Amino acid sequence: MTVDIHQVLVGAARGDAITNLALEIRDRLRRTAPSEIYAYHVDDAVRGDVEPLSSFPAASRAPAMIVYHSSIGEPKVTEFLLSRREQLVLVYHNITPFEYYLGVDAHFSSLLAWGRSEIGILRPRVDLAFADSAFNARELLDIGYQDPLVLPLGVRPDRLIDLPGDADAIRAIDSLAKPIVLAVGQQLPHKRFEHLIEAMHVLRLYRGRGAALVIVGRPHQERYHDSLVGLATRLMLPDVVFTGALSDAALASYYRRAAVYVSASLHEGLGIPALEAMAFGVPVVARTAGAVGESVADGGIVLPPTAGPTHFAEALDMILGDSALSARLARAALQQAGTWDADAALEQFEQALLGIS
Repeated sequence: MTVDIHQVLVGAARGDAITNLALEIRDRLRRTAPSEIYAYHVDDAVRGDVEPLSSFPAASRAPAMIVYHSSIGEPKVTEFLLSRREQLVLVYHNITPFEYYLGVDAHFSSLLAWGRSEIGILRPRVDLAFADSAFNARELLDIGYQDPLVLPLGVRPDRLIDLPGDADAIRAIDSLAKPIVLAVGQQLPHKRFEHLIEAMHVLRLYRGRGAALVIVGRPHQERYHDSLVGLATRLMLPDVVFTGALSDAALASYYRRAAVYVSASLHEGLGIPALEAMAFGVPVVARTAGAVGESVADGGIVLPPTAGPTHFAEALDMILGDSALSARLARAALQQAGTWDADAALEQFEQALLGIS
């Protein structure tokens, strides 16, 4: 018997990785059954593809299954899920520990804290749980979930490879100092972009090596962004560039021209930008945090959790100063990026859903 399978998100926006995954899952499910996406917060750019949660079908016309993507908390969404009778499937994308935002963004911190609590609250209702990394699966096990399935849903490291270059981005890149050290991610405190800025200071002052640090990503919190700009100014680093959010074509242009990709994040549920850089053959330097170790594996230089700016500077200096090492890491990066099979993961996901329906 055909069953309806709908997905629920806290927020949906154009370009958001979880929204993109939900759209991909929806299109796949629609080959055999009705399927829609609902979100508590719906950006105007995705209206029509994503419906407001308030319009979810009434119980008398309810679908047989709800797939909930967990990445942050929202009490109204929790209340909604607990009020439903359908089978509930959890896809856990990781929730950043709220402690990183205490004293920085009280509201965001509270939503993260609620999200962590919500996973435990929902556990008795969840019929099947998925995690997109072994690290995320361990978090679910710690909360009491039984045998979560590890599937890297929606992970396509090569998704940008065939995009044409962006003319504006290429002009901006041509104006930068070389080589280019690239970092990608929303400007959030746990990403520790300040460690990268300080590493560039060490690299220039004590290693005598000039380079541009390009930070790509939306300034999520004004206070944190201002602190990063201020730090670069105090350290007299004119070649620290903040691009803000970029189109996929522009981002691809930066990946193509980067000499090294670097991440100092203290917490990552998966680390997709590093994988995307690896698909372009860009050597990676990353702090082992969360799932970074399993994602990057032998495809880059993985530093310990306690690594500071000096450690990053040393790793960058090694790669930038040794063409043979850079080439070897580029080959390893390409090989590691090629081990991910998003289509196979989606097939397994669909079969698992059908198996419990």
